[in-house]
Amino acid sequence: MKKLLMIATLALAGVTSAHAGIGLGAVFGSGTSWGGWGFGWGVGLSIGLGEYDRVDWEFAIRFAGGSRAFYINLDSAWHFFQLDIVEFMAFYIGVGPYVNLSFISGIKNHVTNDSYGGGFGLDFGGRLPLGLRFFFADRFDAWIAIVPQIGLRLGFGDFYANSRVRVGGGIGGEIGIRYWF
Repeated sequence: MKKLLMIATLALAGVTSAHAGIGLGAVFGSGTSWGGWGFGWGVGLSIGLGEYDRVDWEFAIRFAGGSRAFYINLDSAWHFFQLDIVEFMAFYIGVGPYVNLSFISGIKNHVTNDSYGGGFGLDFGGRLPLGLRFFFADRFDAWIAIVPQIGLRLGFGDFYANSRVRVGGGIGGEIGIRYWF
């Protein structure tokens, strides 16, 4: 019985992995913005796991910077629902975690001419992407999504002196394109 169960498990794993694919592409989007903190807009790499017309898992790493700040965002989403609207378009809902890292150098207030030190911020929480996927050409897909998020920010350094720990959230967005192998 144990041998039969093991053979059935391996056979099932082989069938499901035979149709699995990897999609690589670019993503542009933002994180949360309410509560006085947020990631901001960034561009990065998107990796999709599943099938061309039905993503199971999605991972992204995004980078943003400017005005003496640099941000790194890592996020993931499990697409637990997909509704095919027409042949070339589907609506999806996902859920997953995110982590944002903020590196901020000293900031100068140009109005008062006061300066204060930089800091490091760590944001983490959950996200719920709601989006539309578009299938075009052979093996290409594109998507646009709104992404409600809620999480916790831990701030270190002078920049975060008045708000070391904060709960916040907001609604971000993202657009992207992928090629499936």
